[in-house]
Amino acid sequence: MATTTALATTQLEPAENPWGKFSATQAKEYANNRRSYSQNLYDTVLEFHKTTGGGFESLVDVGCGPGVAVRDLGPQFTTAVGLDPSQGMIDIAQSLGGSAASGPIIFEPCAAEQLEPSLLRKIGISGGGVDLIIAANSAHYFDPKQFWARAARVLRPGGSVAAWFSRPVGMHKSVPNGRAIEEILSGLQKTEMEPFEKIRLRESSNGSGSTPRQLDDGVDSSSNYCGLLMPWDEQVQDPNFDETLFLHKEWSGRDTEGEEDEFFVSQPRVDLDTMERIMSATAGPYLEWKKANPGLVGTEQDLLKRSRREIERLQREVGVKAGEEWVKSSVMGTLVIVKKKTKCSVR
Repeated sequence: MATTTALATTQLEPAENPWGKFSATQAKEYANNRRSYSQNLYDTVLEFHKTTGGGFESLVDVGCGPGVAVRDLGPQFTTAVGLDPSQGMIDIAQSLGGSAASGPIIFEPCAAEQLEPSLLRKIGISGGGVDLIIAANSAHYFDPKQFWARAARVLRPGGSVAAWFSRPVGMHKSVPNGRAIEEILSGLQKTEMEPFEKIRLRESSNGSGSTPRQLDDGVDSSSNYCGLLMPWDEQVQDPNFDETLFLHKEWSGRDTEGEEDEFFVSQPRVDLDTMERIMSATAGPYLEWKKANPGLVGTEQDLLKRSRREIERLQREVGVKAGEEWVKSSVMGTLVIVKKKTKCSVR
C-alpha cells in the first residue's frame, strides 16, 4: 500500500553510475526492457507540484536513460528536456522521440552535476528557469551536494525536484513456491551481488573529496531514498530549499493489487527467458558482476543461470511442469519531492 510519511535520512555516498558507460547496444537492450511508471506515481508528482505553486512551462529529466519518464510527462509541459551522461542512452532516447506540448522533447548528453542555466538556455529553456526536475531511478548515482547546488541554480523560485527509486522486495504471493524462491535468491543476492554494490560505492568515494562511509554498515544503494541526502541535511546545507514543504511517499510493493498500489505499469508474470533478458539488461549489480566474470557469462555458472535453475527446481517441487515456470516480483517504490524557496539566494 502506498503511504506518505516524514523522511529519515542517512549519509550515503553516490554510487558509480554504470549507465554512463553504456554502449548503443546495451542502451537499446535497457530501453526494450524498461517499463513505464504507474499513472498513480505521475499523478502524485504533478498534483503536489501544482498545489504547491509549481508551473508547467519546463520539465527536465536528469539521468533520463532512454527517456521513459520524460516521455510520459512531457505532454504536460510546454518544453521538456532529457539529460543523461551516456551518449548511448541519449541516442536511443532520440530515436524513440517524444513530445512536449510545444514540440519534440530535447535530449542532450549531460550529467546531473553539470546542470547550468547556460546549457538550458541553449536548448530552449529561458525566462527564469526550470519548473520541475525529475530523477527516475537515477538520483542514487548523483553527488548530492553538487546536484542540489546545480538544481538550485536552474530551478525557478517555487520549482520542484521529484526523485523516485524502485527495487524488488520479493516474489508476489501468487508465484508457486514463491517464499522458498525468495529465500534462495536472497542468499545469492547477499553472497554474490552485495560485494559488487560495495565495490561501486567504494569506487564512487575515491577522489570525490568526501570521506568514504563505512561499507559494512548494512546501508547500500538498495536502501532507497532513506539514503538520499536532503538539501537541508548537515552534509549538504543548501539554504535554497524549503524543509517545511516536501513530500515523501512509499509504495510497499508487498502482495498488493490494483492501480493505486502499482509503482510500475502492470507487474506482469513472466517466463524465465523473459526474466533473464530483463535482468541482464537492467540490473546494475549484475552488470558489474558480468564485468568481473566475463568467462562465466552465459555458462551454467552465470549468476542469472544459477538463479533460474533454483527457480525451476523449487517450482517443480510443487508441481509446475518443466518449461512452464514463471515469476512475478513485488516492487517497492519511494518518492521524494523537494521545493525551491520562493525567496532564495540563487536563481
